[in-house]
Amino acid sequence: MAIKLHGTYIEKAGENVPYDMVLEYYLTDELLCEKYSDLKRYGIMIKKTATFDDGTTKEETKQIKDVFYRLCDAEEFLDMLIRGKVTPMALEDIVGEYIESKLRVVG
Repeated sequence: MAIKLHGTYIEKAGENVPYDMVLEYYLTDELLCEKYSDLKRYGIMIKKTATFDDGTTKEETKQIKDVFYRLCDAEEFLDMLIRGKVTPMALEDIVGEYIESKLRVVG
């Protein structure tokens, strides 16, 4: 599996969060069937690093594999996550809503 940083969001401690926060958004890819094809499936990973006033850090990561089969769809989705400042904790819900909305359009 390959992992590539797609974008970063940084927020300093203030009204919204009591710590400095860095959100990193990654695109993951795996071959669909390595033995027979070079087609890829794409996933998303978000890593949150919180740095507190005392210098301690806390990391949280969430990954969902095999969400997309087209790179452009995965990159568009990652851009939406960055604009929305989506954290690892919210990733599953956002992916679920995204998939439901796409199914409604098709169905």
